[in-house]
Amino acid sequence: MKNYIYKVLFFLMPILLLIAITETFYSVSEEEDLLRVGFIIDNSEYRNIIKDNFKAMPIKYEQIITTDLEKENHFSAMVIGDSFSLQHEFGYKNYLANQDSISVIYMNQYFFGNPIQSLINITNGDVFDRLKVDFVVLQSVERYFVNRVEKIDTLSSLSLEALKLSIEETKKSDNKPTNEKARSDYTLFSDRMIKVPYFNLAYCLFDKPYGSKTYKVNTTISLFTNKPNTLLFYQEDVDNIEVNNDLEKVIELNKTLNFLYTKLIAKGINLIVLPSPDKYDVYYDFISKKEKYPEPLFFDYLDSLPKSYLYINSKEIIKDLIKETKDAYYYDDTHWSPITAERIGLEIAKIIENHQSTIK
Repeated sequence: MKNYIYKVLFFLMPILLLIAITETFYSVSEEEDLLRVGFIIDNSEYRNIIKDNFKAMPIKYEQIITTDLEKENHFSAMVIGDSFSLQHEFGYKNYLANQDSISVIYMNQYFFGNPIQSLINITNGDVFDRLKVDFVVLQSVERYFVNRVEKIDTLSSLSLEALKLSIEETKKSDNKPTNEKARSDYTLFSDRMIKVPYFNLAYCLFDKPYGSKTYKVNTTISLFTNKPNTLLFYQEDVDNIEVNNDLEKVIELNKTLNFLYTKLIAKGINLIVLPSPDKYDVYYDFISKKEKYPEPLFFDYLDSLPKSYLYINSKEIIKDLIKETKDAYYYDDTHWSPITAERIGLEIAKIIENHQSTIK
């Protein structure tokens, strides 16, 4: 019997060791998306250090999901976008809303599938008959911006009544939107007990081990507080380079944005376009062996095209910010930090205030 127990323990020991390593060292939050999809161990207090440097501002923006659409509402700006627009008290939309004389309404997660299509839908409908706004801030992350217009339906519409119905259905649902869900309790015996030790060893040899979705590369300087000269970025930043470096496709994107401007300006609404640069793009020049990777050209192309809409060259703003400070983006995340969110919010406010002053 003892021999049998010893044999069982002998075979269980590697498994128990893997579990012990994973449970002891691997712990990530939903916010730390690059650690999570790369199964990367990082037990530093990095994120708390960054947030401790910023005083949380009161949330002053309103949300479409809690707005009374039975009455007429008027806001300086509507924000519609993806996860870069989701950030709450430390998000650019809240820094914008905290500026004097600027009111903001945020189009909630219902629209996150494709913010460009969603804006076309509500522009073609009667939503803006009841919901009065002076500006629309249309935000999209760089990696998906071109793809989001490839199958766009410029005739699709969404009525106010359909919007209200969707809001009511969302309120009744017990399920939170995907990007706000906390990661539920996971099974102890999951593939992560293999992936965590394997990936963290494999990163010693590869920039991106097979099966991981996170690149980890060396950089020429330290870009993040209390971190070595390394950079994490998302696999899809690289995967989408080919389509984003296609000038003809960027031209089509710009045509769609100019079309949207025309539709909105006919309703007395100005369009502000905010592309959110991929982390890979922003930090590309700092990668030690960048010749291994394709150079991002999306912003170069988009910047050069004629625009009717108001345009925020966010990459240029962030590149200037990097000269002044570290942590323009979070080390462990694909998203920009409060440092950049504040600068972007203030830039939007400046555009709104300047434009309003010219028409008074």
